[in-house]
Formats: sequence, structure tokens, C-alpha cells
Amino acid sequence: MLNESHPCSEGNASEIHLSNAAGAGLDPVRQIEAFARSVIFSATDENTTETRTEVSGRHIRKLSLWISEIHTGRGETLAREEADKLAIGANAVISQLSREPSLDPARITAEKALLIALDMIGPRIGVTFGAPDGAS
Repeated sequence: MLNESHPCSEGNASEIHLSNAAGAGLDPVRQIEAFARSVIFSATDENTTETRTEVSGRHIRKLSLWISEIHTGRGETLAREEADKLAIGANAVISQLSREPSLDPARITAEKALLIALDMIGPRIGVTFGAPDGAS
């Protein structure tokens, strides 16, 4: 179950996002969806005890693992450097789009930001994400 209402502060933001992803089951595609939803829908507090570098590094490592699992599940081999590159890009898209609703909520909702992020990431990593909860 996604923990959308839990405030992300005091260094626990990353753990919450990764826990939400783990709650999506074993399918790495669903884990990436849940991770993106958690990041975009959270109210991240910039006064966290973790540095952005630590959080970003943790997220990139997990995204790289999920991307590698997607390719392994298809019987494909993906070099670690390529998985890491895709993970860095995916993390950048998710992180930036998580900020957009707070910058101009009349222009973009969190749900729309999530859909944009998944639409941008999916083709690059070779997957089609399902419609997030409540989306049509």
C-alpha cells in the first residue's frame, strides 16, 4: 500500500519511497511505478538529515537494479554502465517532475506529473507502465 500521506522529513524520505516500491511486489516495472508515485506525491522536506547526494545515490542504485531485472527477465543482458545511465536519467525525470506541482499547481497536478514521468521513462527502458491508481 502506498504511503502517500506520510511526511518525508528527518532523513526518512528515501526509505519511504523505497518501501513503497517494495510494497508493489516483485515486478520491477510495478516497483518503478510505485517509486515514481511515492516521490511525486510526497511532500518532501528539504531539511532532511540525508544529503541530496545520498538520497539520489540510493534511488539511482535501486532504479539501476530494477532496470537490470527488467532486462534479465526478458533474457537480455544489460551492461551495468548502461543500467546506471538509464537509472540516472529516470531519477532526474522523477525528481524534477516531483517539484512541478508545487511550483504551479494550477498548471500541473501530481497525477499529471506522474503520468509524464512514466511516459518519458517507459520507452527509454523498454516498458509500458499501466495507468496509475485513479488515472484514466
